[in-house]
Amino acid sequence: MDLDSVFLKVGDFGPYQWVYNYLLCGLASLYAAPYCLSYVFTSLDLSYRCFIPECESVDDAHFVTSWLKVAIPYDETKGLAKCERYLSVNGSDTGCTVGSFNRSVIVPCTEWIYEYPFEKNILTEFNMQCNENQWKLTLVGTLNTIARILGMPLTAFISDRFGRRYVIIFGTCLSCLFGTLRALSTTYEMFVTLEVLDAFFAAGFYNCAIVLAVELISPKRRIWATLIINYFYTFGDVLIGTIGYFVRYWRHFLIILYLPGVLFISYFWIMPESIRWLISQKRYDEAAAIIEKMARWNKVQLDFDVKESLCKSSGGEDSNSPKMTYLQSVLEASKSPTLMFRLAIISFCWMNCSFIWYGVTQQATLIQGDMYINFIISSLMQFPAYLLAVIVSGFGRKKPLSLAFVSGAVTSLASYLIPSESLILRISLVMISKLIISCAFLFTMVLSAEMFPTELRHSMVAAANMVGMIGQSFAPQIPLLVTYYGQYFPMLVFAITLLLSSILCFFLPETSKTKLTDTIKEARELQ
Repeated sequence: MDLDSVFLKVGDFGPYQWVYNYLLCGLASLYAAPYCLSYVFTSLDLSYRCFIPECESVDDAHFVTSWLKVAIPYDETKGLAKCERYLSVNGSDTGCTVGSFNRSVIVPCTEWIYEYPFEKNILTEFNMQCNENQWKLTLVGTLNTIARILGMPLTAFISDRFGRRYVIIFGTCLSCLFGTLRALSTTYEMFVTLEVLDAFFAAGFYNCAIVLAVELISPKRRIWATLIINYFYTFGDVLIGTIGYFVRYWRHFLIILYLPGVLFISYFWIMPESIRWLISQKRYDEAAAIIEKMARWNKVQLDFDVKESLCKSSGGEDSNSPKMTYLQSVLEASKSPTLMFRLAIISFCWMNCSFIWYGVTQQATLIQGDMYINFIISSLMQFPAYLLAVIVSGFGRKKPLSLAFVSGAVTSLASYLIPSESLILRISLVMISKLIISCAFLFTMVLSAEMFPTELRHSMVAAANMVGMIGQSFAPQIPLLVTYYGQYFPMLVFAITLLLSSILCFFLPETSKTKLTDTIKEARELQ
Protein backbone atom coordinates (compact mmCIF):
# COMPACT_ATOMS: atom_id res chain seq x y z
CA MET A 1 0.00 0.00 0.00
CA ASP A 2 1.57 3.31 -1.07
CA LEU A 3 1.38 6.47 1.02
CA ASP A 4 -1.40 8.03 -1.07
CA SER A 5 -3.53 4.94 -0.38
CA VAL A 6 -2.73 5.25 3.33
CA PHE A 7 -3.92 8.87 3.27
CA LEU A 8 -7.18 7.81 1.64
CA LYS A 9 -7.64 5.12 4.31
CA VAL A 10 -7.16 7.48 7.25
CA GLY A 11 -8.93 10.43 5.59
CA ASP A 12 -6.95 13.09 3.75
CA PHE A 13 -9.43 15.94 4.16
CA GLY A 14 -10.61 15.43 7.73
CA PRO A 15 -10.35 17.35 11.03
CA TYR A 16 -6.65 16.51 11.42
CA GLN A 17 -5.77 18.08 8.08
CA TRP A 18 -7.84 21.18 8.78
CA VAL A 19 -6.21 21.80 12.16
CA TYR A 20 -2.67 20.47 11.85
CA ASN A 21 -2.17 21.02 8.14
CA TYR A 22 -4.23 23.87 6.74
CA LEU A 23 -4.65 26.01 9.85
CA LEU A 24 -1.03 25.82 11.04
CA CYS A 25 0.50 26.03 7.56
CA GLY A 26 -2.07 28.66 6.57
CA LEU A 27 -1.25 30.94 9.50
CA ALA A 28 2.44 30.69 8.61
CA SER A 29 1.53 31.56 5.01
CA LEU A 30 -0.47 34.56 6.21
CA TYR A 31 2.52 35.74 8.23
CA ALA A 32 4.71 35.62 5.11
CA ALA A 33 2.84 38.60 3.66
CA PRO A 34 4.48 41.26 5.92
CA TYR A 35 8.08 40.35 5.10
CA CYS A 36 7.18 40.09 1.40
CA LEU A 37 5.18 43.29 0.97
CA SER A 38 5.35 45.65 3.96
CA TYR A 39 8.04 47.67 2.14
CA VAL A 40 5.40 48.74 -0.41
CA PHE A 41 4.03 51.15 2.22
CA THR A 42 7.01 51.77 4.51
CA SER A 43 9.14 52.97 1.57
CA LEU A 44 6.40 54.51 -0.55
CA ASP A 45 7.08 57.78 -2.38
CA LEU A 46 4.53 60.18 -0.91
CA SER A 47 2.78 63.16 -2.48
CA TYR A 48 4.35 66.45 -1.40
CA ARG A 49 5.33 69.92 -2.62
CA CYS A 50 7.56 72.81 -1.59
CA PHE A 51 6.72 74.79 1.51
CA ILE A 52 6.55 78.48 0.51
CA PRO A 53 7.08 80.57 3.68
CA GLU A 54 6.32 83.81 1.79
CA CYS A 55 2.77 82.59 1.16
CA GLU A 56 1.87 80.27 4.04
CA SER A 57 2.72 79.22 7.57
CA VAL A 58 3.36 75.70 8.80
CA ASP A 59 0.24 75.70 10.98
CA ASP A 60 -2.31 76.61 8.29
CA ALA A 61 -0.65 75.32 5.10
CA HIS A 62 -2.85 73.50 2.56
CA PHE A 63 -1.52 71.13 -0.06
CA VAL A 64 -3.63 72.71 -2.83
CA THR A 65 -4.02 76.50 -3.01
CA SER A 66 -4.76 79.05 -5.72
CA TRP A 67 -1.25 80.57 -5.84
CA LEU A 68 0.83 77.37 -6.32
CA LYS A 69 1.63 77.87 -10.01
CA VAL A 70 2.89 81.35 -9.21
CA ALA A 71 5.51 80.07 -6.74
CA ILE A 72 6.28 76.55 -8.04
CA PRO A 73 7.26 75.41 -11.57
CA TYR A 74 4.47 73.53 -13.33
CA ASP A 75 4.58 71.04 -16.21
CA GLU A 76 1.48 69.87 -18.11
CA THR A 77 2.49 66.20 -17.92
CA LYS A 78 4.43 66.02 -14.65
CA GLY A 79 2.38 68.56 -12.69
CA LEU A 80 3.89 70.72 -9.95
CA ALA A 81 7.59 70.33 -9.22
CA LYS A 82 8.07 68.49 -5.93
CA CYS A 83 11.49 69.82 -5.00
CA GLU A 84 11.89 73.17 -6.78
CA ARG A 85 10.40 76.64 -6.45
CA TYR A 86 10.87 80.11 -7.88
CA LEU A 87 13.20 82.53 -6.14
CA SER A 88 11.42 85.07 -3.96
CA VAL A 89 11.99 88.67 -5.00
CA ASN A 90 11.71 89.86 -1.42
CA GLY A 91 12.00 87.29 1.37
CA SER A 92 10.11 89.49 3.80
CA ASP A 93 7.24 90.12 1.41
CA THR A 94 4.17 88.05 2.25
CA GLY A 95 2.56 88.60 -1.12
CA CYS A 96 1.86 85.69 -3.47
CA THR A 97 1.50 87.37 -6.82
CA VAL A 98 3.45 86.87 -10.04
CA GLY A 99 5.59 89.85 -9.09
CA SER A 100 6.60 88.25 -5.79
CA PHE A 101 8.84 85.68 -7.51
CA ASN A 102 11.61 85.72 -10.07
CA ARG A 103 10.25 83.05 -12.42
CA SER A 104 13.50 82.84 -14.35
CA VAL A 105 15.42 81.58 -11.30
CA ILE A 106 14.58 78.16 -9.84
CA VAL A 107 15.94 77.18 -6.43
CA PRO A 108 15.71 73.91 -4.46
CA CYS A 109 13.21 73.45 -1.66
CA THR A 110 14.26 73.18 1.98
CA GLU A 111 10.90 72.25 3.51
CA TRP A 112 7.83 70.39 2.28
CA ILE A 113 4.06 70.22 2.66
CA TYR A 114 2.50 66.76 2.35
CA GLU A 115 -0.87 65.99 0.83
CA TYR A 116 -1.66 63.82 3.86
CA PRO A 117 0.29 65.25 6.83
CA PHE A 118 -0.71 62.31 9.04
CA GLU A 119 1.03 59.86 6.69
CA LYS A 120 4.54 59.07 7.90
CA ASN A 121 7.01 56.56 6.50
CA ILE A 122 10.79 56.35 6.06
CA LEU A 123 10.67 59.14 3.46
CA THR A 124 9.47 61.65 6.06
CA GLU A 125 11.37 60.05 8.95
CA PHE A 126 14.80 60.06 7.31
CA ASN A 127 14.33 63.06 4.95
CA MET A 128 14.51 61.25 1.62
CA GLN A 129 12.57 63.68 -0.55
CA CYS A 130 13.29 64.44 -4.21
CA ASN A 131 14.69 62.49 -7.15
CA GLU A 132 18.21 62.20 -5.77
CA ASN A 133 16.79 60.06 -2.95
CA GLN A 134 14.29 58.09 -5.04
CA TRP A 135 16.78 55.23 -5.39
CA LYS A 136 16.90 54.82 -1.61
CA LEU A 137 13.17 54.15 -1.52
CA THR A 138 13.19 51.65 -4.40
CA LEU A 139 16.35 50.02 -3.02
CA VAL A 140 14.44 48.74 0.02
CA GLY A 141 12.27 46.43 -2.06
CA THR A 142 15.17 45.31 -4.24
CA LEU A 143 17.35 44.46 -1.22
CA ASN A 144 14.39 42.61 0.31
CA THR A 145 14.21 40.42 -2.76
CA ILE A 146 17.98 39.88 -2.99
CA ALA A 147 18.07 38.86 0.67
CA ARG A 148 15.32 36.32 0.04
CA ILE A 149 17.23 34.96 -2.95
CA LEU A 150 20.32 34.51 -0.78
CA GLY A 151 18.34 33.04 2.10
CA MET A 152 16.42 30.54 -0.03
CA PRO A 153 19.26 27.96 -0.36
CA LEU A 154 19.71 27.94 3.42
CA THR A 155 16.03 27.34 4.14
CA ALA A 156 15.78 24.72 1.38
CA PHE A 157 18.78 22.85 2.77
CA ILE A 158 17.36 22.92 6.30
CA SER A 159 13.96 21.78 5.03
CA ASP A 160 15.24 18.81 3.00
CA ARG A 161 17.98 17.87 5.47
CA PHE A 162 16.44 18.51 8.90
CA GLY A 163 12.70 18.79 8.25
CA ARG A 164 9.96 21.14 7.06
CA ARG A 165 8.74 22.24 10.48
CA TYR A 166 12.07 23.82 11.49
CA VAL A 167 12.01 26.19 8.53
CA ILE A 168 8.49 27.35 9.43
CA ILE A 169 9.25 27.71 13.15
CA PHE A 170 12.56 29.56 12.90
CA GLY A 171 11.47 31.58 9.86
CA THR A 172 8.35 32.99 11.51
CA CYS A 173 10.04 33.67 14.86
CA LEU A 174 13.05 35.43 13.32
CA SER A 175 10.75 37.44 11.05
CA CYS A 176 8.85 38.56 14.14
CA LEU A 177 12.10 39.62 15.82
CA PHE A 178 13.61 41.58 12.92
CA GLY A 179 10.29 43.06 11.80
CA THR A 180 9.54 44.42 15.26
CA LEU A 181 13.08 45.78 15.65
CA ARG A 182 12.73 47.47 12.25
CA ALA A 183 9.91 49.56 13.67
CA LEU A 184 12.44 50.98 16.14
CA SER A 185 14.98 52.01 13.49
CA THR A 186 16.73 55.32 14.10
CA THR A 187 18.51 55.60 10.73
CA TYR A 188 17.89 54.55 7.14
CA GLU A 189 20.88 52.21 7.30
CA MET A 190 19.47 50.46 10.38
CA PHE A 191 16.08 50.11 8.70
CA VAL A 192 17.56 48.57 5.54
CA THR A 193 19.81 46.21 7.52
CA LEU A 194 16.85 44.85 9.50
CA GLU A 195 14.78 44.61 6.29
CA VAL A 196 17.53 42.43 4.79
CA LEU A 197 17.86 40.24 7.91
CA ASP A 198 14.09 39.76 8.04
CA ALA A 199 13.90 38.73 4.40
CA PHE A 200 17.01 36.50 4.57
CA PHE A 201 15.97 34.40 7.55
CA ALA A 202 12.26 34.32 6.68
CA ALA A 203 12.89 33.30 3.07
CA GLY A 204 11.37 29.94 2.33
CA PHE A 205 8.87 29.35 5.12
CA TYR A 206 5.99 30.27 2.79
CA ASN A 207 7.19 27.74 0.21
CA CYS A 208 7.74 25.26 3.02
CA ALA A 209 4.13 25.69 4.15
CA ILE A 210 2.98 24.89 0.59
CA VAL A 211 5.26 21.84 0.38
CA LEU A 212 4.16 20.54 3.78
CA ALA A 213 0.48 20.96 2.91
CA VAL A 214 0.88 19.16 -0.43
CA GLU A 215 2.84 16.30 1.13
CA LEU A 216 0.07 15.44 3.57
CA ILE A 217 -2.71 14.82 1.06
CA SER A 218 -3.75 12.58 -1.84
CA PRO A 219 -3.36 13.64 -5.52
CA LYS A 220 -6.94 14.80 -6.09
CA ARG A 221 -6.77 17.16 -3.11
CA ARG A 222 -3.39 18.77 -3.80
CA ILE A 223 -4.79 21.70 -5.77
CA TRP A 224 -7.24 22.34 -2.90
CA ALA A 225 -4.41 22.25 -0.37
CA THR A 226 -2.49 24.85 -2.37
CA LEU A 227 -5.66 26.93 -2.72
CA ILE A 228 -6.27 27.01 1.03
CA ILE A 229 -2.69 27.96 1.90
CA ASN A 230 -2.72 30.71 -0.73
CA TYR A 231 -6.04 32.02 0.58
CA PHE A 232 -4.34 32.57 3.92
CA TYR A 233 -1.50 34.44 2.20
CA THR A 234 -4.03 36.52 0.27
CA PHE A 235 -5.79 37.40 3.51
CA GLY A 236 -2.38 38.55 4.76
CA ASP A 237 -2.09 40.85 1.74
CA VAL A 238 -5.54 42.30 2.40
CA LEU A 239 -4.60 42.70 6.06
CA ILE A 240 -1.49 44.70 5.11
CA GLY A 241 -3.56 47.07 2.95
CA THR A 242 -6.28 47.41 5.60
CA ILE A 243 -3.84 48.09 8.44
CA GLY A 244 -1.96 50.50 6.19
CA TYR A 245 -5.21 52.35 5.44
CA PHE A 246 -6.02 52.90 9.12
CA VAL A 247 -2.48 53.13 10.53
CA ARG A 248 -0.47 55.67 8.53
CA TYR A 249 2.50 55.87 10.91
CA TRP A 250 5.06 53.35 9.68
CA ARG A 251 6.40 52.37 13.12
CA HIS A 252 2.97 51.45 14.46
CA PHE A 253 2.18 49.76 11.14
CA LEU A 254 5.18 47.41 11.44
CA ILE A 255 4.58 46.63 15.11
CA ILE A 256 0.95 45.66 14.45
CA LEU A 257 2.04 43.45 11.53
CA TYR A 258 4.97 41.69 13.15
CA LEU A 259 4.48 41.48 16.92
CA PRO A 260 1.75 38.78 16.79
CA GLY A 261 4.41 36.49 15.30
CA VAL A 262 5.59 35.73 18.83
CA LEU A 263 2.74 33.19 18.94
CA PHE A 264 4.61 30.99 16.45
CA ILE A 265 6.89 29.89 19.29
CA SER A 266 4.06 27.46 20.11
CA TYR A 267 4.78 25.63 16.84
CA PHE A 268 7.72 23.92 18.58
CA TRP A 269 5.12 21.79 20.36
CA ILE A 270 2.17 21.58 17.97
CA MET A 271 3.52 21.61 14.37
CA PRO A 272 3.87 18.05 12.95
CA GLU A 273 6.63 17.03 10.57
CA SER A 274 5.96 16.01 6.97
CA ILE A 275 5.17 12.30 6.80
CA ARG A 276 6.72 12.01 3.35
CA TRP A 277 9.91 13.64 4.54
CA LEU A 278 10.10 11.31 7.56
CA ILE A 279 9.68 8.30 5.27
CA SER A 280 12.37 9.60 2.92
CA GLN A 281 14.65 9.71 5.97
CA LYS A 282 13.49 6.19 6.94
CA ARG A 283 12.08 7.43 10.25
CA TYR A 284 9.11 5.09 10.04
CA ASP A 285 8.21 5.09 13.74
CA GLU A 286 7.66 8.86 13.77
CA ALA A 287 5.73 8.76 10.49
CA ALA A 288 3.53 5.93 11.76
CA ALA A 289 2.81 7.83 14.99
CA ILE A 290 1.58 10.86 13.01
CA ILE A 291 -0.64 8.68 10.79
CA GLU A 292 -2.12 6.95 13.85
CA LYS A 293 -2.85 10.37 15.38
CA MET A 294 -4.39 11.42 12.07
CA ALA A 295 -6.66 8.37 12.14
CA ARG A 296 -7.78 9.13 15.71
CA TRP A 297 -8.61 12.74 14.83
CA ASN A 298 -10.48 11.66 11.72
CA LYS A 299 -12.27 8.89 13.68
CA VAL A 300 -10.99 6.10 11.42
CA GLN A 301 -10.24 2.56 12.61
CA LEU A 302 -6.98 1.26 11.14
CA ASP A 303 -7.15 -2.32 9.82
CA PHE A 304 -3.48 -2.57 8.79
CA ASP A 305 -0.02 -2.21 10.30
CA VAL A 306 0.96 1.39 9.57
CA LYS A 307 4.72 1.02 9.97
CA GLU A 308 4.83 -2.11 7.81
CA SER A 309 2.84 -0.36 5.05
CA LEU A 310 5.16 2.64 5.14
CA CYS A 311 8.28 0.46 4.96
CA LYS A 312 6.96 -1.43 1.96
CA SER A 313 5.76 1.70 0.17
CA SER A 314 9.22 3.25 0.42
CA GLY A 315 11.03 0.12 -0.67
CA GLY A 316 12.82 -0.38 2.65
CA GLU A 317 12.14 -3.05 5.23
CA ASP A 318 13.64 -1.22 8.20
CA SER A 319 15.13 2.03 9.30
CA ASN A 320 18.66 0.67 8.96
CA SER A 321 18.51 0.26 5.18
CA PRO A 322 20.89 2.65 3.39
CA LYS A 323 19.66 5.96 2.06
CA MET A 324 21.21 8.63 -0.10
CA THR A 325 22.68 11.67 1.60
CA TYR A 326 21.39 15.12 0.70
CA LEU A 327 24.53 15.87 -1.32
CA GLN A 328 24.27 12.57 -3.20
CA SER A 329 20.66 13.38 -4.11
CA VAL A 330 21.64 16.84 -5.36
CA LEU A 331 24.45 15.41 -7.49
CA GLU A 332 22.22 12.71 -8.98
CA ALA A 333 19.49 15.23 -9.85
CA SER A 334 22.01 17.61 -11.44
CA LYS A 335 23.14 14.81 -13.77
CA SER A 336 19.62 14.38 -15.13
CA PRO A 337 19.06 16.53 -18.29
CA THR A 338 15.31 15.95 -17.96
CA LEU A 339 15.08 17.34 -14.42
CA MET A 340 17.42 20.24 -15.18
CA PHE A 341 15.44 21.19 -18.31
CA ARG A 342 12.19 21.12 -16.35
CA LEU A 343 13.77 23.11 -13.55
CA ALA A 344 14.90 25.76 -16.04
CA ILE A 345 11.42 26.09 -17.56
CA ILE A 346 9.51 26.22 -14.28
CA SER A 347 12.09 28.72 -13.00
CA PHE A 348 11.44 30.97 -16.00
CA CYS A 349 7.68 30.68 -15.46
CA TRP A 350 8.13 31.45 -11.78
CA MET A 351 10.35 34.43 -12.62
CA ASN A 352 7.70 35.94 -14.88
CA CYS A 353 4.91 35.21 -12.40
CA SER A 354 6.89 36.86 -9.59
CA PHE A 355 7.86 39.89 -11.66
CA ILE A 356 4.33 40.49 -12.89
CA TRP A 357 2.51 39.58 -9.66
CA TYR A 358 4.61 41.94 -7.54
CA GLY A 359 4.78 44.47 -10.38
CA VAL A 360 1.00 44.64 -10.74
CA THR A 361 0.69 44.84 -6.95
CA GLN A 362 3.08 47.79 -6.94
CA GLN A 363 1.36 49.27 -10.00
CA ALA A 364 -1.91 49.26 -8.04
CA THR A 365 -0.41 51.77 -5.58
CA LEU A 366 0.81 54.05 -8.39
CA ILE A 367 -2.31 54.42 -10.53
CA GLN A 368 -4.84 57.13 -9.75
CA GLY A 369 -7.18 56.68 -6.82
CA ASP A 370 -6.54 55.79 -3.19
CA MET A 371 -3.40 53.62 -3.17
CA TYR A 372 -4.54 51.62 -0.14
CA ILE A 373 -7.95 50.85 -1.63
CA ASN A 374 -6.29 49.92 -4.93
CA PHE A 375 -3.88 47.63 -3.08
CA ILE A 376 -6.72 45.95 -1.17
CA ILE A 377 -8.82 45.46 -4.31
CA SER A 378 -5.76 44.13 -6.13
CA SER A 379 -5.20 41.64 -3.30
CA LEU A 380 -8.86 40.61 -3.22
CA MET A 381 -8.61 39.63 -6.88
CA GLN A 382 -6.58 36.63 -5.75
CA PHE A 383 -9.59 35.00 -4.07
CA PRO A 384 -11.58 34.42 -7.29
CA ALA A 385 -8.30 33.75 -9.14
CA TYR A 386 -7.37 30.78 -6.97
CA LEU A 387 -10.92 29.43 -7.06
CA LEU A 388 -10.90 29.73 -10.85
CA ALA A 389 -7.63 27.78 -10.90
CA VAL A 390 -9.25 24.94 -8.96
CA ILE A 391 -12.26 24.90 -11.28
CA VAL A 392 -10.15 24.64 -14.45
CA SER A 393 -7.68 22.20 -12.86
CA GLY A 394 -9.83 19.39 -14.25
CA PHE A 395 -8.17 20.13 -17.59
CA GLY A 396 -4.76 19.40 -16.09
CA ARG A 397 -1.93 21.71 -15.18
CA LYS A 398 -0.17 22.75 -18.41
CA LYS A 399 -3.12 23.86 -20.54
CA PRO A 400 -4.72 26.10 -17.88
CA LEU A 401 -1.29 27.55 -17.06
CA SER A 402 -0.58 28.41 -20.70
CA LEU A 403 -4.07 29.89 -21.11
CA ALA A 404 -3.57 32.02 -18.00
CA PHE A 405 -0.29 33.38 -19.38
CA VAL A 406 -1.89 34.26 -22.73
CA SER A 407 -4.92 35.88 -21.06
CA GLY A 408 -2.65 37.89 -18.79
CA ALA A 409 -0.67 39.09 -21.80
CA VAL A 410 -3.86 40.25 -23.54
CA THR A 411 -5.19 42.22 -20.55
CA SER A 412 -1.77 43.73 -19.82
CA LEU A 413 -1.37 44.85 -23.43
CA ALA A 414 -4.92 46.21 -23.52
CA SER A 415 -4.35 48.33 -20.40
CA TYR A 416 -1.27 49.79 -22.09
CA LEU A 417 -3.06 50.64 -25.36
CA ILE A 418 -6.28 52.09 -23.93
CA PRO A 419 -6.31 55.94 -23.82
CA SER A 420 -5.33 57.50 -20.50
CA GLU A 421 -8.75 59.17 -20.25
CA SER A 422 -10.41 55.77 -19.70
CA LEU A 423 -9.27 55.58 -16.08
CA ILE A 424 -11.90 53.13 -14.79
CA LEU A 425 -11.32 50.73 -17.68
CA ARG A 426 -7.56 50.88 -17.21
CA ILE A 427 -7.79 50.22 -13.47
CA SER A 428 -10.20 47.34 -14.17
CA LEU A 429 -7.75 45.77 -16.62
CA VAL A 430 -4.89 46.08 -14.12
CA MET A 431 -7.05 44.27 -11.54
CA ILE A 432 -8.01 41.57 -14.06
CA SER A 433 -4.32 41.13 -14.85
CA LYS A 434 -3.72 40.56 -11.13
CA LEU A 435 -6.51 37.95 -11.10
CA ILE A 436 -5.09 36.08 -14.08
CA ILE A 437 -1.47 36.13 -12.95
CA SER A 438 -2.55 34.92 -9.50
CA CYS A 439 -4.24 31.98 -11.22
CA ALA A 440 -1.04 31.27 -13.17
CA PHE A 441 1.02 31.58 -9.99
CA LEU A 442 -1.06 28.92 -8.27
CA PHE A 443 -0.56 26.46 -11.13
CA THR A 444 3.17 27.24 -11.16
CA MET A 445 3.41 26.47 -7.44
CA VAL A 446 1.45 23.23 -7.78
CA LEU A 447 3.51 22.07 -10.76
CA SER A 448 6.73 22.87 -8.91
CA ALA A 449 5.71 20.85 -5.87
CA GLU A 450 4.33 17.92 -7.89
CA MET A 451 7.07 17.22 -10.42
CA PHE A 452 10.08 17.06 -8.10
CA PRO A 453 10.93 14.16 -5.71
CA THR A 454 10.34 14.27 -1.95
CA GLU A 455 14.04 14.04 -1.10
CA LEU A 456 14.74 17.26 -3.02
CA ARG A 457 11.28 18.79 -3.33
CA HIS A 458 11.85 21.91 -1.27
CA SER A 459 15.36 22.44 -2.66
CA MET A 460 14.16 22.34 -6.27
CA VAL A 461 11.07 24.43 -5.54
CA ALA A 462 13.39 26.88 -3.78
CA ALA A 463 15.74 26.89 -6.77
CA ALA A 464 12.84 27.79 -9.07
CA ASN A 465 11.67 30.40 -6.60
CA MET A 466 15.17 31.88 -6.38
CA VAL A 467 15.21 32.43 -10.13
CA GLY A 468 11.68 33.78 -9.80
CA MET A 469 12.89 36.34 -7.33
CA ILE A 470 15.28 37.70 -9.93
CA GLY A 471 12.15 38.83 -11.75
CA GLN A 472 10.63 39.99 -8.49
CA SER A 473 13.72 42.08 -7.75
CA PHE A 474 12.83 44.25 -10.76
CA ALA A 475 9.30 44.90 -9.46
CA PRO A 476 10.36 47.59 -6.93
CA GLN A 477 11.84 49.49 -9.88
CA ILE A 478 8.37 49.86 -11.43
CA PRO A 479 8.14 53.46 -10.09
CA LEU A 480 11.24 54.31 -12.14
CA LEU A 481 9.69 52.82 -15.30
CA VAL A 482 6.61 54.91 -14.62
CA THR A 483 8.74 58.03 -14.10
CA TYR A 484 10.63 57.70 -17.38
CA TYR A 485 8.20 55.88 -19.72
CA GLY A 486 4.70 56.59 -18.45
CA GLN A 487 2.22 55.15 -16.00
CA TYR A 488 1.19 52.09 -18.03
CA PHE A 489 4.44 51.19 -19.80
CA PRO A 490 5.10 48.36 -17.28
CA MET A 491 1.97 46.61 -18.57
CA LEU A 492 3.56 46.32 -22.03
CA VAL A 493 6.62 44.66 -20.47
CA PHE A 494 4.32 42.28 -18.58
CA ALA A 495 2.53 41.25 -21.80
CA ILE A 496 5.74 40.30 -23.61
CA THR A 497 7.11 38.14 -20.78
CA LEU A 498 3.78 36.36 -20.31
CA LEU A 499 3.65 35.29 -23.96
CA LEU A 500 7.09 33.69 -23.64
CA SER A 501 6.00 31.72 -20.58
CA SER A 502 2.84 30.44 -22.29
CA ILE A 503 4.96 28.69 -24.92
CA LEU A 504 7.56 27.18 -22.61
CA CYS A 505 5.16 25.60 -20.12
CA PHE A 506 4.09 23.00 -22.74
CA PHE A 507 7.49 21.33 -22.28
CA LEU A 508 6.65 20.47 -18.65
CA PRO A 509 5.16 17.12 -17.57
CA GLU A 510 1.45 16.78 -16.80
CA THR A 511 1.25 16.05 -13.05
CA SER A 512 -2.51 16.17 -12.56
CA LYS A 513 -3.83 13.08 -10.74
CA THR A 514 -0.37 11.50 -10.51
CA LYS A 515 1.10 10.42 -7.19
CA LEU A 516 3.86 12.56 -5.71
CA THR A 517 7.24 11.20 -6.70
CA ASP A 518 9.52 10.21 -3.82
CA THR A 519 12.70 9.39 -5.75
CA ILE A 520 14.68 11.04 -8.53
CA LYS A 521 14.02 8.04 -10.77
CA GLU A 522 10.25 8.44 -10.37
CA ALA A 523 10.50 12.17 -11.09
CA ARG A 524 12.43 11.55 -14.32
CA GLU A 525 9.75 9.15 -15.54
CA LEU A 526 6.93 11.70 -15.32
CA GLN A 527 5.43 12.40 -18.75
